[in-house]
Amino acid sequence: MTRLSISALKSKELRWPWIVLNIALYTFCIPWMISVIIFRYYVHEDPVLPGHLDDHIRSFFMVGHITLGGVCLICYPMQFSQSIRKKWPEFHRWNGRVSVLCAVLTSVCGLVFICLKRFVLVGGINMGIAFFVAGLVFGGCAIMTGYYAKNRDFVRHRYWAIRSYSQILAPMMYRYWYLVVGGLRLYPESEYDDVVRALDCNEDDVCSAFLQAFDAIHAWTYFIVPLIFAELFVYLLKNQEDEKNNVDDEMVPKDVDIEGVDKVISTEERGVGEINFLPINLLGLTAASCGVILTAFIYVTSALGTNTASS
Repeated sequence: MTRLSISALKSKELRWPWIVLNIALYTFCIPWMISVIIFRYYVHEDPVLPGHLDDHIRSFFMVGHITLGGVCLICYPMQFSQSIRKKWPEFHRWNGRVSVLCAVLTSVCGLVFICLKRFVLVGGINMGIAFFVAGLVFGGCAIMTGYYAKNRDFVRHRYWAIRSYSQILAPMMYRYWYLVVGGLRLYPESEYDDVVRALDCNEDDVCSAFLQAFDAIHAWTYFIVPLIFAELFVYLLKNQEDEKNNVDDEMVPKDVDIEGVDKVISTEERGVGEINFLPINLLGLTAASCGVILTAFIYVTSALGTNTASS
């Protein structure tokens, strides 16, 4: 990386890496939404959740959970568009209200479903507890996003919106990382073409295929890792805000006199007080690169039939 490029990364915040990252993720997300939400829950029973349609109440909350989650995946990205916020602020507000409401209801439906299953999911009690905690985090982040928007604390609103978006993406990332691991052939391949027959489940619908070490760990990491990434992003944003405030303090002298103006000018000339965008730009470039590479890797290995988790 040249000196000039490093200087450019320091001097200006880049938005295109985050756009590229979202495009890469949604290249996977949209087909996933179609296959999971429409075909698995509206056309036929999801084989990963055996028996969930046997109980109409459980079915109602699961279908509500997955459908409202899909609405969140569609609505949330638009909330981060500066163009939409500036040109159509009313749309931004109403889309935000819909996003937060759907996120809270998604959380409620998922939590109720887990309670109706007595915390025993296909991956056993560990998965039940992990998903319940994930649901609390999911709904909690959405509530805090709406709370700070209502109180017009837009700085904290932005921070919580980032955390909330990380949890909106988390369920999709749950499947995403299975396919990454499967593409590396590190996940056991199903012995049958029919996924339903491959699942060995007991009377509580706990399936041995989801009791492996990876499944047990991934039940927690799928939402914790995106949250850690969001916290890192928020931490860098807070540092930028602090630097911006310091720059503002340096640019405005307390005493308006010739000597004070000279001090401000000399500060600008020396480049003191400039905001350093390098950390957050490097984070964006790294995330975008990983997103593009991993999404391409998933599609290539699935097309070649070498992905052990694509069935």
